[in-house]
Amino acid sequence: MNRIKMIEKIIGEAIVSYGFRVEYTDEEGVDFIRERGDLKQFIYVYIENNLLLLKYKTNTYRQLSVNEANLFLPEESFAYGIFDFPMPASPWVWNDEEEFVDILNTFKNEILTDGLRELQELSEVHFPEAMVQTNRELYENHKELDLRYRNLLKIDHSTPTLLVVDTIREEILKIRDYNFEEVRPILIGLAAIYAEELVVHREEWQWEFDNKSCWISTKGGRIGGRYRRTYPLNEIIGYWSYNDNDINDEFFLDEFLDC
Repeated sequence: MNRIKMIEKIIGEAIVSYGFRVEYTDEEGVDFIRERGDLKQFIYVYIENNLLLLKYKTNTYRQLSVNEANLFLPEESFAYGIFDFPMPASPWVWNDEEEFVDILNTFKNEILTDGLRELQELSEVHFPEAMVQTNRELYENHKELDLRYRNLLKIDHSTPTLLVVDTIREEILKIRDYNFEEVRPILIGLAAIYAEELVVHREEWQWEFDNKSCWISTKGGRIGGRYRRTYPLNEIIGYWSYNDNDINDEFFLDEFLDC
């Protein structure tokens, strides 16, 4: 069976009338995008061995990406990983074409029932002008910031990725009670480390001219899945500004699970 064609047919045909189109496709899955001015909304459907996964992402300031397939799993179907946060277990495993199609239809119904609404909720807080300056500062100084804050945290480029990410997470938890301007330099520095850790795994920096933000794009290889865009400031500031640690740990570390 041509799994990618099935994703394009079942999911793509269901969301095309809502303004989504295929942005990228390869043997690992399909990325759908909807653009409304400088706002970008993404629906990712991708394949990890015989596991199907669904993810939502936007380029919206202070919003984390969402692993939607995790959100509507029954509680008993979760296993726990290295950091004791939920990871998808058996429900989205397929063994033949019929099961593959059944899961895609489940994803389709979820997208149409709740997913489009959730994407809108993720898009409600858009980029203020101040974040343009913050993104530019990160983009232009990321290597210097990366080295400076690694020294402060006593980690280096030989430190295992999961330990680096967990160190970033712990630092963010320490400054959750401060206002943004007080911790802005720290958040930018942590975003530099986070992004450079992605770059180590064969990705690269990009500047988004229309939205005036920086992001990391895949140049080859993978990190815990096939996520084509990562907005490092969104991930770091989003994690800092939310209080649901269990959910945010999962989202924050998700891109690194296979490192």
